[in-house]
Amino acid sequence: MLATTQKVNMTQTGRKVAGITAATTEKGYTTQSGVTYPDKTEWHQIVLWGRLAEVVEKYVHKGSMVYVQGKLRYGRMKRTVLHAIRPK
Repeated sequence: MLATTQKVNMTQTGRKVAGITAATTEKGYTTQSGVTYPDKTEWHQIVLWGRLAEVVEKYVHKGSMVYVQGKLRYGRMKRTVLHAIRPK
C-alpha cells in the first residue's frame, strides 16, 4: 500500500522521476506453544523512472495498492536524485 502521496519531478535532462513510499506487512501469528509474534511492517522507498514515473503520476495516489516487481537494491542515492523525489 502506498504510504505517501507520490512525488514526481523532471531531471535536468528532461526525464521524469517519481518517488513513492510503500509499506509491506507480514502478518503475525501464534505458535502452538502460545508464543505470539506481532505483525511486522517494513517501509520501502521506491524510485521509478521514465514511463513508470508518468504512470505513477497519473494513476497512483496515497492509499493505492501497488504491485512492485524487480530487484531490491539498498544503498545510497546521489543527492541530486534525492532532492528531486523527496517531499518538501
